[in-house]
Amino acid sequence: MYAIVYLLLLAPYLYVNLCHALIFQMETNSSGTASPAPKDSTLEHEFSTSNVNDTLDELTVTSLDIMNDIIRNKKYLEEVLKDGSLHLAKARYILGSHSVSATQLPGEDTEPFSALCSIKVEFTAENGMKVPTFTLIREMVKGKGSDPLHWFGVLVPQNLRLAQTQFRSATDIIVDIACLQARLAVIGCEYLKLKAISKQEE
Repeated sequence: MYAIVYLLLLAPYLYVNLCHALIFQMETNSSGTASPAPKDSTLEHEFSTSNVNDTLDELTVTSLDIMNDIIRNKKYLEEVLKDGSLHLAKARYILGSHSVSATQLPGEDTEPFSALCSIKVEFTAENGMKVPTFTLIREMVKGKGSDPLHWFGVLVPQNLRLAQTQFRSATDIIVDIACLQARLAVIGCEYLKLKAISKQEE
Protein backbone atom coordinates (compact mmCIF):
# COMPACT_ATOMS: atom_id res chain seq x y z
CA MET A 1 0.00 0.00 0.00
CA TYR A 2 2.77 2.45 0.93
CA ALA A 3 4.52 1.74 -2.38
CA ILE A 4 1.35 2.70 -4.26
CA VAL A 5 1.05 5.88 -2.20
CA TYR A 6 4.63 6.94 -2.92
CA LEU A 7 4.30 6.20 -6.63
CA LEU A 8 1.06 8.15 -6.91
CA LEU A 9 2.40 11.18 -5.08
CA LEU A 10 5.81 11.22 -6.80
CA ALA A 11 4.82 10.28 -10.36
CA PRO A 12 3.57 13.76 -11.31
CA TYR A 13 6.94 15.28 -10.43
CA LEU A 14 8.59 12.98 -12.96
CA TYR A 15 6.50 14.70 -15.63
CA VAL A 16 7.76 18.09 -14.44
CA ASN A 17 11.42 17.03 -14.56
CA LEU A 18 10.99 15.65 -18.06
CA CYS A 19 9.33 18.86 -19.24
CA HIS A 20 12.09 20.98 -17.72
CA ALA A 21 14.61 18.94 -19.71
CA LEU A 22 12.66 19.44 -22.94
CA ILE A 23 12.27 23.19 -22.40
CA PHE A 24 15.98 23.49 -21.58
CA GLN A 25 16.76 21.77 -24.88
CA MET A 26 14.47 24.20 -26.74
CA GLU A 27 16.14 27.22 -25.10
CA THR A 28 19.60 25.81 -25.85
CA ASN A 29 18.73 25.43 -29.52
CA SER A 30 17.30 28.94 -29.72
CA SER A 31 20.38 30.51 -28.06
CA GLY A 32 22.69 29.21 -30.78
CA THR A 33 24.66 26.82 -28.59
CA ALA A 34 23.44 23.99 -30.74
CA SER A 35 22.10 23.99 -34.30
CA PRO A 36 18.71 25.72 -34.26
CA ALA A 37 15.74 23.63 -35.23
CA PRO A 38 13.82 24.75 -38.36
CA LYS A 39 10.86 26.97 -37.50
CA ASP A 40 7.42 25.64 -38.24
CA SER A 41 5.36 28.31 -40.01
CA THR A 42 2.14 26.56 -39.00
CA LEU A 43 3.13 26.71 -35.33
CA GLU A 44 4.05 30.38 -35.64
CA HIS A 45 0.68 31.12 -37.21
CA GLU A 46 -1.20 29.20 -34.53
CA PHE A 47 0.62 30.79 -31.58
CA SER A 48 0.77 34.54 -32.09
CA THR A 49 2.14 36.66 -29.27
CA SER A 50 -1.31 37.70 -28.06
CA ASN A 51 -2.66 34.16 -28.18
CA VAL A 52 0.33 32.84 -26.26
CA ASN A 53 -0.04 35.47 -23.55
CA ASP A 54 -3.76 34.78 -23.22
CA THR A 55 -3.11 31.06 -22.95
CA LEU A 56 -0.40 31.63 -20.35
CA ASP A 57 -2.87 33.66 -18.26
CA GLU A 58 -5.49 30.91 -18.51
CA LEU A 59 -2.97 28.25 -17.51
CA THR A 60 -1.89 30.34 -14.52
CA VAL A 61 -5.48 30.71 -13.26
CA THR A 62 -6.13 27.00 -13.79
CA SER A 63 -2.95 26.12 -11.91
CA LEU A 64 -3.99 28.26 -8.94
CA ASP A 65 -7.39 26.52 -8.83
CA ILE A 66 -5.75 23.10 -8.91
CA MET A 67 -3.29 24.10 -6.17
CA ASN A 68 -6.21 25.17 -4.00
CA ASP A 69 -7.88 21.78 -4.55
CA ILE A 70 -4.64 19.97 -3.70
CA ILE A 71 -4.23 21.90 -0.44
CA ARG A 72 -7.84 21.25 0.54
CA ASN A 73 -7.53 17.52 -0.19
CA LYS A 74 -4.26 17.24 1.72
CA LYS A 75 -5.85 18.86 4.76
CA TYR A 76 -8.72 16.40 4.54
CA LEU A 77 -6.24 13.53 4.13
CA GLU A 78 -4.41 14.66 7.27
CA GLU A 79 -7.67 14.56 9.26
CA VAL A 80 -8.62 11.12 7.95
CA LEU A 81 -5.20 9.62 8.70
CA LYS A 82 -5.24 11.17 12.16
CA ASP A 83 -8.65 9.64 12.95
CA GLY A 84 -7.56 6.27 11.57
CA SER A 85 -4.40 6.29 13.65
CA LEU A 86 -6.36 7.13 16.81
CA HIS A 87 -8.79 4.25 16.23
CA LEU A 88 -5.85 1.94 15.57
CA ALA A 89 -4.20 3.01 18.82
CA LYS A 90 -7.44 2.33 20.73
CA ALA A 91 -7.67 -1.12 19.12
CA ARG A 92 -4.09 -1.87 20.20
CA TYR A 93 -4.98 -0.79 23.72
CA ILE A 94 -8.02 -3.11 23.80
CA LEU A 95 -6.42 -6.18 22.20
CA GLY A 96 -2.86 -5.57 23.34
CA SER A 97 0.10 -4.25 21.39
CA HIS A 98 1.20 -7.74 20.34
CA SER A 99 -2.23 -8.60 18.92
CA VAL A 100 -2.27 -5.63 16.54
CA SER A 101 1.24 -5.36 15.13
CA ALA A 102 3.38 -6.20 12.12
CA THR A 103 3.61 -9.82 13.24
CA GLN A 104 0.00 -10.33 12.10
CA LEU A 105 0.75 -9.13 8.57
CA PRO A 106 1.36 -11.67 5.77
CA GLY A 107 4.96 -12.82 5.41
CA GLU A 108 7.03 -15.06 3.19
CA ASP A 109 5.38 -18.23 4.51
CA THR A 110 1.84 -16.92 3.96
CA GLU A 111 -0.29 -18.37 1.19
CA PRO A 112 -0.64 -16.09 -1.86
CA PHE A 113 -3.68 -13.83 -1.88
CA SER A 114 -5.18 -11.29 -4.26
CA ALA A 115 -4.91 -7.54 -3.81
CA LEU A 116 -8.08 -5.77 -2.73
CA CYS A 117 -7.44 -2.78 -4.96
CA SER A 118 -5.39 -1.75 -7.95
CA ILE A 119 -4.57 1.43 -9.86
CA LYS A 120 -5.69 2.03 -13.44
CA VAL A 121 -3.90 4.73 -15.44
CA GLU A 122 -5.58 6.39 -18.40
CA PHE A 123 -4.69 9.41 -20.51
CA THR A 124 -7.35 11.96 -21.40
CA ALA A 125 -7.12 14.92 -23.76
CA GLU A 126 -7.62 18.35 -22.23
CA ASN A 127 -7.17 21.39 -24.50
CA GLY A 128 -4.69 19.49 -26.63
CA MET A 129 -2.76 18.21 -23.59
CA LYS A 130 -2.42 14.56 -22.59
CA VAL A 131 -3.35 14.35 -18.90
CA PRO A 132 -2.85 11.09 -16.92
CA THR A 133 -5.77 10.04 -14.76
CA PHE A 134 -5.51 7.52 -11.91
CA THR A 135 -8.48 5.39 -10.92
CA LEU A 136 -8.62 3.22 -7.80
CA ILE A 137 -10.33 -0.09 -8.56
CA ARG A 138 -11.52 -2.15 -5.62
CA GLU A 139 -11.52 -5.85 -6.40
CA MET A 140 -14.28 -8.17 -5.15
CA VAL A 141 -12.17 -10.87 -3.52
CA LYS A 142 -13.92 -13.84 -1.93
CA GLY A 143 -12.61 -16.46 0.45
CA LYS A 144 -9.43 -16.32 2.49
CA GLY A 145 -7.77 -12.95 2.57
CA SER A 146 -10.89 -11.11 1.46
CA ASP A 147 -10.85 -8.98 4.62
CA PRO A 148 -7.51 -7.97 6.19
CA LEU A 149 -9.27 -7.60 9.56
CA HIS A 150 -9.23 -11.40 9.81
CA TRP A 151 -5.44 -11.22 10.22
CA PHE A 152 -6.07 -9.82 13.69
CA GLY A 153 -8.74 -12.30 14.78
CA VAL A 154 -12.38 -13.14 14.16
CA LEU A 155 -14.02 -10.83 16.69
CA VAL A 156 -12.11 -7.56 16.37
CA PRO A 157 -13.09 -4.39 18.25
CA GLN A 158 -15.13 -1.67 16.55
CA ASN A 159 -12.18 0.70 16.65
CA LEU A 160 -10.23 -1.57 14.32
CA ARG A 161 -13.10 -1.56 11.83
CA LEU A 162 -13.32 2.24 12.06
CA ALA A 163 -9.58 2.49 11.43
CA GLN A 164 -9.97 0.32 8.34
CA THR A 165 -12.76 2.58 7.05
CA GLN A 166 -10.67 5.70 7.57
CA PHE A 167 -7.62 4.25 5.84
CA ARG A 168 -9.77 3.13 2.92
CA SER A 169 -11.03 6.68 2.59
CA ALA A 170 -7.42 7.85 2.71
CA THR A 171 -6.53 5.77 -0.36
CA ASP A 172 -9.37 7.42 -2.32
CA ILE A 173 -8.15 10.88 -1.29
CA ILE A 174 -4.57 10.00 -2.23
CA VAL A 175 -5.66 8.97 -5.71
CA ASP A 176 -7.57 12.25 -6.10
CA ILE A 177 -4.48 14.20 -5.03
CA ALA A 178 -2.33 12.25 -7.49
CA CYS A 179 -4.75 13.10 -10.33
CA LEU A 180 -4.64 16.79 -9.41
CA GLN A 181 -0.85 16.82 -9.15
CA ALA A 182 -0.50 15.02 -12.48
CA ARG A 183 -2.81 17.56 -14.12
CA LEU A 184 -0.87 20.42 -12.53
CA ALA A 185 2.40 18.93 -13.79
CA VAL A 186 1.12 18.67 -17.36
CA ILE A 187 -0.17 22.25 -17.25
CA GLY A 188 3.22 23.32 -15.92
CA CYS A 189 4.92 21.63 -18.88
CA GLU A 190 2.57 23.38 -21.31
CA TYR A 191 3.22 26.70 -19.58
CA LEU A 192 7.00 26.30 -19.90
CA LYS A 193 6.68 25.32 -23.55
CA LEU A 194 4.54 28.36 -24.40
CA LYS A 195 6.85 30.60 -22.37
CA ALA A 196 9.78 29.41 -24.49
CA ILE A 197 7.80 30.13 -27.67
CA SER A 198 6.93 33.60 -26.33
CA LYS A 199 10.62 34.35 -25.71
CA GLN A 200 11.51 33.28 -29.26
CA GLU A 201 8.95 35.69 -30.70
CA GLU A 202 10.23 38.68 -28.69
